[in-house]
Amino acid sequence: MRTSPRVAYSGIELHAVGDSDAEGAIVNSYGNVYPTPSDAANFDNENDPTDKSWIFVNALAATRELVTIAEHAPSGANSVADATGNAKAKGTFNNKVVVGTIGQANVWTEPLSWIEAQNMLFQTDAEENEGSGFAFANAAAGVPWMLVRGISDTPWFPNAYDANLASDRAAAVVEYLVAHLPAKVSKAPVTMANLSKLANAREAGYLVAAQAYFDVTPVSKVIFTTPAGKTVTLTGRSLANLTKQYKYSAAHP
Repeated sequence: MRTSPRVAYSGIELHAVGDSDAEGAIVNSYGNVYPTPSDAANFDNENDPTDKSWIFVNALAATRELVTIAEHAPSGANSVADATGNAKAKGTFNNKVVVGTIGQANVWTEPLSWIEAQNMLFQTDAEENEGSGFAFANAAAGVPWMLVRGISDTPWFPNAYDANLASDRAAAVVEYLVAHLPAKVSKAPVTMANLSKLANAREAGYLVAAQAYFDVTPVSKVIFTTPAGKTVTLTGRSLANLTKQYKYSAAHP
């Protein structure tokens, strides 16, 4: 039986011309160079994916200065009862503004085993389905940008879910950012080193894995490349330490 060769993630296509800004993005490949009337007679029929005015990206990098400002926004406090859906739970805790990665996906964070498999490929901290279009458009236009995601669902879902509170928290971060917006914003992008220690990518050491092996059972192996170009394989205890957070018991105080 013939099998198709493995191919890299296709990513999204960005026409990088004029003021377009994809600095810091993870580039998967470039567009094909096609024949023109002047070279058609001798043009090689093989694909030539070297046209850097068309790039395919696996991840876009937000503007570091905007992220740094937003990171200092006041985050407020929550009761443990509201967070867990357990009316008898006592105490409060401070919310956190986490600098991490947001995936484009119309998914719920349930069941945890599915999210584990997804995160072993893409070390995202949250998913959303609308804001990525703004990130794409701003990158294409060269406009500094940042996505703010309020977390409304938790490992305790469906016992705990408060979309209104999540929206309020996200709006408060945006309000703080606007109030502290500099007259001119540097276009320098966020890097892995700028992510919060709580961020999945910072903890795992990679953002996009080269390969991840899984079935309907837990992930058994992950291969990724470090920013320095070193290939690393996670198995056994090193992988178990990373995936232990995907146990339901971890969600209960």
